[in-house]
Amino acid sequence: TVEQCTTGGEAPEEVLPPGSVVVVTAVEGPGDGTITLVGGELTDDQRERIDLVVSTHISPIGDDDVFGSDEARAVGETWQVDSGIAARSLSKIESMQFAADHITGSTTFSSLEEVDGVPCQRLHAALQAEDFVITGLPEGSVTQSANVSMRMSASLPVDPSMPRLRSEERMTMRMVVQIPTEDGRTALMTADHRQFSTREIRPLAPE
Repeated sequence: TVEQCTTGGEAPEEVLPPGSVVVVTAVEGPGDGTITLVGGELTDDQRERIDLVVSTHISPIGDDDVFGSDEARAVGETWQVDSGIAARSLSKIESMQFAADHITGSTTFSSLEEVDGVPCQRLHAALQAEDFVITGLPEGSVTQSANVSMRMSASLPVDPSMPRLRSEERMTMRMVVQIPTEDGRTALMTADHRQFSTREIRPLAPE
């Protein structure tokens, strides 16, 4: 559900009104997913603007590859994310390329807890990606800034065969680009994207 969707600059234009419901179907691989407006049709202009901040692709690289650890960790320990794998994963987002040396982040084993009686490890992770490259821009465009920040928390069962029972993820993305116009001037495009998601799985009670 859209809270606010506008263009940047001195005279912002509304792309979608508040309360609009947009359904994004993401796919893995080279194909394109879909972006649809519930109860209506997106114009080409709306779709083009939304494409700038919403990905319709799923990375085949999982969170464990980026944020996990190859060795056993104790409560309170912190380790660095794998910036190389993170760069490859994030670069699967259409029209964006990330460099490992511009990515930082860490994961902390915060505590042991129980979720619905299931022993779990509570992890907190953060990742920042600075100055990523936006591809496919018109010739002469200049990217002033392009940054992504992610914050994640998860309750992972001690039993590795079970899925994570609780997770919260928050992502913010900001892109500021100067784009040349047909009259020889430049337009400043600012794209802000915020995403927050929570997931909770309740294990079935034994029969």
